[in-house]
Amino acid sequence: MVSLRGDSLVFASNESCALVPASTAKLLTAARALEAWDDSLARALEARLARSRERAHRRLLDSLLLDSLGIEHPAGVPPGWRYLAWMNRRSDNRIADWLYSLMPGSTAAFLEARGIPAPGLVVEDGSGLSRRNRAAAITLARLLAEEARGPDAEAYVATLPRPGEPGTLARRGLGVGSRLRGKTGYLRASFALAGLLDTGEDTLAFAFLANNCPSGRSAYRLFTRLLRSLDRDRGPASP
Repeated sequence: MVSLRGDSLVFASNESCALVPASTAKLLTAARALEAWDDSLARALEARLARSRERAHRRLLDSLLLDSLGIEHPAGVPPGWRYLAWMNRRSDNRIADWLYSLMPGSTAAFLEARGIPAPGLVVEDGSGLSRRNRAAAITLARLLAEEARGPDAEAYVATLPRPGEPGTLARRGLGVGSRLRGKTGYLRASFALAGLLDTGEDTLAFAFLANNCPSGRSAYRLFTRLLRSLDRDRGPASP
């Protein structure tokens, strides 16, 4: 975990070990898309959404239908924000892979330009579906810390779901309530959770990657214990 207040590691274990990140790879895709967003990228993505057979993709094209998709639209967010919000909150693999194929440059170059360490990084797609993808926890945590302090901080953070709200965390409490925003990840025997935790006195960027894990129940019990421990040690008691 990385403290945003001091940009320092709070705790780390195997943080430089590159593991299968599953859908937390979408955090990288969203960060790159926010920086690269322009009319050309918007038109290319919207053309693919218009051809999609998924009703939600076509509804995303109409800003008047966002309420029906459970997406509020914060003031001041850049054009196309709703596509990134849907991608992260619903873990939409198609949108992530479309964006990855449409954006110029590489994820490695994007991270290097920001001074974000990327030991063992392998990026095969934008969704995290490929088991050949590799990312280290330190990479995801540092990326989240950087984005949470950057010029597009509000837009980026708002793409992440909260526990109990519509999205991939709708049925996961994680013991810290709505002060957490995070992105889940799952491939067979690989579980991940990365995001931001507001402890009241600090904000922590975290990334938990568990590969060769016997079950999701085991992984999320561990994730919940870690979050509760950090919340208890770094801030006031949880409500």
